[in-house]
Amino acid sequence: MKHVGLDAFYQPGGHFEKPEETPRAVAHRHLSAALGNSSFTHFSTDYDPDVPIDIDTHPIPACGELQEEQHYHHDFRYLFFLDETVPLKQSEDGKRWENLNELSRRETFKKLVPKILQAQEEHQTRSFFDDVSRPLRELPRVSCVTVAHLIPDVFPYLRAINGSFNPIAIIPKQNSIVDKVKQQLERSWNIRGDLKREVIANGNQFGDLLSTAEGKFVLFDIGGYFSPVVHKLAKLMGNRFVGIVEDTENGHQKYLKVAEKDPLPVPVISVARSPLKDNEDFLVGQSILFSADFVLRQVGQLIQYLQCGIFGYGKIGSSIAHHLLLRGVKPWVYDDKPIPRARAVNQLCNAPPRDYIIKNADVIFSATGNQALKILDFRALKSGCFVVSVTSSEDEMDLTFLEGEYTSEEVQGADHVTKWSSFTNFFYLVNKGNAVNFIHNAVLGDAIHLVRGEMLHAAYYLLSGRAQPGLIELPKEEREQVVAKWLRAFVDQRNSALG
Repeated sequence: MKHVGLDAFYQPGGHFEKPEETPRAVAHRHLSAALGNSSFTHFSTDYDPDVPIDIDTHPIPACGELQEEQHYHHDFRYLFFLDETVPLKQSEDGKRWENLNELSRRETFKKLVPKILQAQEEHQTRSFFDDVSRPLRELPRVSCVTVAHLIPDVFPYLRAINGSFNPIAIIPKQNSIVDKVKQQLERSWNIRGDLKREVIANGNQFGDLLSTAEGKFVLFDIGGYFSPVVHKLAKLMGNRFVGIVEDTENGHQKYLKVAEKDPLPVPVISVARSPLKDNEDFLVGQSILFSADFVLRQVGQLIQYLQCGIFGYGKIGSSIAHHLLLRGVKPWVYDDKPIPRARAVNQLCNAPPRDYIIKNADVIFSATGNQALKILDFRALKSGCFVVSVTSSEDEMDLTFLEGEYTSEEVQGADHVTKWSSFTNFFYLVNKGNAVNFIHNAVLGDAIHLVRGEMLHAAYYLLSGRAQPGLIELPKEEREQVVAKWLRAFVDQRNSALG
């Protein structure tokens, strides 16, 4: 809008009129006045919507007419997206749209334009989660506890949970915490890092936490955290305990083992084997190989010249093999199930005996989620072997006796590599046995949102009363609803932009 006093164009805005107004409310009021009845939505770049996208401090020239000396203004800037294009004619009302490229040439907007461009990308993701969680928001609000990786791409998912539930706490996955993400979340969320697996398995502290919930609650799980206490919670909480949504194959197997001993008392909806997760699992394998390659290069090794072994030929193990083959590396694969082993052979991998891989591989990728490596295996490893995991150390390896037999030292010049030595052999454990891709934040792009969208829809399916007790999956038609919304947000919008 044209500023009469300064004879230049600036963003709409103005001053406070009421002491109780927030800066965001002031921005909203002045934008409403500028655009009339147009529909627009505030886009928050922080969990606290009152935090602006930018604060611009600039000098205001002295004005004799107003008897003001030179002073400074502090513009609290907020970002809004219009629901439709509003034509503005400068000649009529002193307003105009400005091209972002042109805007970036002006000093006062130089630092703001990159933030707007980033927000435009985030807006797609936010739109998808708003669309997926809309049915949840139409139901009576319930409480939830969420297990989560505290990495940068988790924010839109948690924002959707926050908008649809009364969140009691986030339980962070201990080996995938980015400190900056954790610090930002702590301002708005109850982060319970003390609730580790063994503490939850005990049941008492976790039961105390759930007793603070108002009414019914849902649990979002990653890796079977709640599997040891599912029966205890059902007895303690009764019909307030609606059910669980589980994300991973590792967790799926944990609930399956519990169910084999005693039928599950509540519905546990697993997305681990959903076709919607295929893209994520494929990209996880790629990111595992990327991070492993990065670590090996730090110690002067090239993966193309190393013999690689893979334990477990599920979705992630097969993805690692696929990406190794693309690099000209023919991996050795072992799976204790005959069909995956046969599939590995048909997909151009070798399938020698397990012991042969242990004794001869230069690199071993462990992708079973079922403690594939134990002390007897570590004793038999080829000296100098690099051991890489695709999930948390407690799920992929039994490290119980390692410290009693081996000494450890961090490898100089290589982040996240520990050398373990005994009188008989030595080997390198990457990222302390935890998922190697979390070294680089496990970036998976838009595919991860599709899986999280299914988890939110699974919670809706639970709360709408259609799920029966047991380990179940979403019906095909329910998944198709999620896919349609994902395509609308991430594919159709891009196609429309192409014309």
